[in-house]
Amino acid sequence: MDLFKPDQSHEFSYTVKKSRFISYFSPLDNITEINEIINNRKKLHHKARHHPYAAVIGNYQKYSDDGEPAGTAGQPILVSLQSRKLTNCIIIISRYFGGIKLGKGGLARAFAFSADQVISQAKLLKAYNAIFITITADYPVFNELKKILENFHLLNYQENFLNKVIVELAIPAEEKLNFTNQISSIQKYINFSTVGEKLIFSDR
Repeated sequence: MDLFKPDQSHEFSYTVKKSRFISYFSPLDNITEINEIINNRKKLHHKARHHPYAAVIGNYQKYSDDGEPAGTAGQPILVSLQSRKLTNCIIIISRYFGGIKLGKGGLARAFAFSADQVISQAKLLKAYNAIFITITADYPVFNELKKILENFHLLNYQENFLNKVIVELAIPAEEKLNFTNQISSIQKYINFSTVGEKLIFSDR
């Protein structure tokens, strides 16, 4: 299953019946960032009554209603993340009460809408199990190397022109065997090394 995460943090503000919902959508690199982001948002919006959230990193999921009626806040936010196949991210929504009760249904709809809208603002990066490859090539074979690389999904790519050309790249792990086979045609003119699989996110 394809998974995605936001490219950067995004914010969305929504008001219904004088209650203001401020959504914050942010990428996560690790679980320890969750509490840090929650605490920072609570300090920033210290006058807000509630700060429900949902966070996902791989198989790890965590959500909280933060004092809202059970099932009206954290879970709708989590469903929004799951429906978009999102991982390595958090949405926290600070709510300023406007004096008019929304009811459980109204709250759930407002939190779900706020989560969906802040997600829609983000550019999403796709997750890949990638291998990293460093190639050192003689200049006469560089053009041939580039033609070969056109056959692959390059998730990262960087060239350095020194005494020889040094190319650093990443490709999806499932392309490794095909890469090894194709590069063999010029192997006596190059040196290359690979690093094992690692999860990365890319928009390439």
